[in-house]
Amino acid sequence: MQSRRDTSENYLYVGDAYSQSQDFVRAIRAYKRALELNPEPELEMLLCWNCALAIWFRAGFVNREDTNTTDSEYEEVLAARALYRRMLTIYETNFGGRSESSELPVGELYQYAKDNLVDSRRYCLVSQLPDGTFIPRVIDPDWFNLGDWFQKQ
Repeated sequence: MQSRRDTSENYLYVGDAYSQSQDFVRAIRAYKRALELNPEPELEMLLCWNCALAIWFRAGFVNREDTNTTDSEYEEVLAARALYRRMLTIYETNFGGRSESSELPVGELYQYAKDNLVDSRRYCLVSQLPDGTFIPRVIDPDWFNLGDWFQKQ
């Protein structure tokens, strides 16, 4: 019988393969499945990071200067932000008090999540409606539910 870690790692590898072939929908689904298996903290952080990257690439935000977002793009940003926040919580709960943790790969992932959480705010400030009207957005983590978003994927 495979351990939870082995199974989560298998989904990680599958998700990574789909990401490399730019099939981000399937990559997100593989990462989601791995996260559902409650992997250990280090692996969970890596899965969250890779899933957030797949979301970011799928939405077309990489190297994008325009920060106006449609409703669906706004939800993509919120999904990635929810994963970044999850990474911060995992790190602070499991590794935050140890001085050597900043030198571990999870320390780097933690810093990436912090940086991207700040950087992604610019995509949440203004959105464009289908009729061309620009509306301000408010980042409300209580409104957005990552589990519900995952169910639609």
